[in-house]
Amino acid sequence: MQVKLRDMQSTLNMSLRFLDSLKDQLKQTQTTMKTLNKEPDKDMMKSLEDYIKEVDKLQDRLSARNEGLGLGGRSQVADDIGGLFFNLDSNFGPTPGQKQYFGEIEPVYRARVEEVNKFLRETLPQWNDKLRAWNAPTLTTRKPF
Repeated sequence: MQVKLRDMQSTLNMSLRFLDSLKDQLKQTQTTMKTLNKEPDKDMMKSLEDYIKEVDKLQDRLSARNEGLGLGGRSQVADDIGGLFFNLDSNFGPTPGQKQYFGEIEPVYRARVEEVNKFLRETLPQWNDKLRAWNAPTLTTRKPF
């Protein structure tokens, strides 16, 4: 179970790094288009803002973020997997409770990774098509996880 948790954690970390990269690319595209055009297309600029928000939402579904007045945010799948991984005792194996907890978080993990993969397969190509239509830089893509 430790190896599986480690692999799950690795996939989530790669997903989060890729989403961070996309957000940086979107912000750079905003800057580039503002530099090239005194008055960039308003629809394009609105779309870029919306894209950044959509990437933020996807990141929020994968990892915990603090919300509000310093109070802890909702726990997300990355924290659940990390917590279980670090609480496993390799000398004695997982307890029945840890096995049960793993059984609860594994389907959530699979659903979140599928959300990222669907985003990579469907949403990102649509965004790049729109960016090409505006003569804006396109976003780096990758194979699903």
